[in-house]
Amino acid sequence: MFTVGVMGVRRWHVVNFVIISAVLAYTVASLYGFKSWVRCEDDGILQGRNSASFWSISSSSDASAVVIKPTDTFLAAAACNSLASAVFRVNALLEKTNVILVRSPNPDIAGTYTFILPPAKYAQDTRMVTIEARLEFGYWPVDTEIRHCSGPVCNPDSVFASGIVYNGSEVRSSHGKRTTLRLVSSNSPSPTALCNMGSKLVVEVDRADGTPYFTSEERAQACRLRDFGDVVPSDGTIHWIHVIGDSNCRHMVPAWAKAMNLATCHVHTAEDSVRPTTSVCFNTSGQSNKVLSFSWFFLSYPADDTQVLSAIELSSLANFIASVPFPESTVWPGPTFGFNTQMSALFLSLGSHAPLLTYRGVHERLDKVHDQLRLKFQQARKSFLLSTLAVEETMIPERWGNQSSVRNNVMIDIQNKAAKDWIAQRFPSVQTVDLFTYSRAIHSSLRQDAVHFQIQVYTFLAQIAWTAEATKSTASYP
Repeated sequence: MFTVGVMGVRRWHVVNFVIISAVLAYTVASLYGFKSWVRCEDDGILQGRNSASFWSISSSSDASAVVIKPTDTFLAAAACNSLASAVFRVNALLEKTNVILVRSPNPDIAGTYTFILPPAKYAQDTRMVTIEARLEFGYWPVDTEIRHCSGPVCNPDSVFASGIVYNGSEVRSSHGKRTTLRLVSSNSPSPTALCNMGSKLVVEVDRADGTPYFTSEERAQACRLRDFGDVVPSDGTIHWIHVIGDSNCRHMVPAWAKAMNLATCHVHTAEDSVRPTTSVCFNTSGQSNKVLSFSWFFLSYPADDTQVLSAIELSSLANFIASVPFPESTVWPGPTFGFNTQMSALFLSLGSHAPLLTYRGVHERLDKVHDQLRLKFQQARKSFLLSTLAVEETMIPERWGNQSSVRNNVMIDIQNKAAKDWIAQRFPSVQTVDLFTYSRAIHSSLRQDAVHFQIQVYTFLAQIAWTAEATKSTASYP
């Protein structure tokens, strides 16, 4: 009995010693700074930051945001600069919809990331929100100002060797669970005003079918997309919309045409392509004056894009049709179809075929096609830049190699920003339409592969573009 008592006392002393030591260690670290206590450049930390379990998620004290920081308390308090360049994808899962949360700028503590819950005006009552957070990169320096991406293009092998690697695993709470918040939203009537696609918008996306629901961030009011059946102002002339872009635009145009009841589409495939490179869609019944057309193009590297753009003849609809070698048997509405018809709207997409281009690289490539873009914009009453759509990194086939280190949404976001800034500086009347944010919130079940989507998604993408065309005033170019 006496021996057992002594052992019990010894255990008690050991436990107390451990507790007191931990308290003293924390106190000393607090007094002299956690950075002096933690080796922020330690190999274990630099490697560990690329693991989802290294991080944990929780709600803010007022439940208005979610916070991601290192699971280790000492590391979280140390504010290590080596942990200040992680990238997370944070998705708010409501009952039927998704909302991608945007990181709050300028974090107070390095290595701590805050994501604010957006307004949700489509809610009819209080809703529970489950947060799905995924670690994309444990290390991705701001913009592309890193040693292997300092020029116009990144070196993918060097990027990977420098410690930049895509993860994609889910970040959970310290208890291994997802964070759940209660979102209270005031009742809102059905939206009546069209969305201004040039303003800041929050988008909820239905997980089942991809339906987007937009809320104006500035006005905190829901807005609606334009109905495809809306009658366009007409003086008897043709309302011609032209789209220049890559495969996602090629998928979008027929979905757009079908939605506007443009039942006849003539297509042409260039000799060096296996899929259509040109299309013209119209209604032969005479019930619609709308015409929708498409030309294949994407920003490339190092090829010269000038020749591709210069070959697209857009001075009039008739000249565009004449420039394409459609078969002689192709039937058009009449011999003067499209004569002197100017583009009502031009939509340009740069595509995702040059994933290695940096911010600087995008500007350099666009500088080379500046004169051709000026001509194309001059030939349209309204012009738009469509942002490149998001990619799903986890669906990139292994046979493509380690593309996720450079072909990812971080790079696409950088390229979209570069293109938007370039357009704003040189052609301020051209409006950028954000398709990236919507496409990033689309559930993976609505994708065909890493870069393409199901048909209903292309219909919604077309409706967003169609809405932008209605809410932008006519612009003229010098």
